[in-house]
Amino acid sequence: LTEVHAVPPMAKAHTAQRNAELNFIADVVNAPQATHKILVGDMNVTPYSPWFRNLERSTGLENIMRGKAVAGTWPSFLPAPLRIPIDHMLV
Repeated sequence: LTEVHAVPPMAKAHTAQRNAELNFIADVVNAPQATHKILVGDMNVTPYSPWFRNLERSTGLENIMRGKAVAGTWPSFLPAPLRIPIDHMLV
């Protein structure tokens, strides 16, 4: 089980750091000792991002929401249909 909270991409430098964190997370998930894999957390990236898709591809994990209705999680003060999905669970 790996929990994450990636840096919010509020500036160009933060976006680069978040993307590097996603690559690091993939390395952790792909470590030989990681046999049963669940990745959860606030990744501050939508499932439509190429960085998120690369995380899925490189780890072989699947988003549990794939093929289901989009469930937005941020910002929580907005009505559900106006939120974007940046929190994920991959198995």
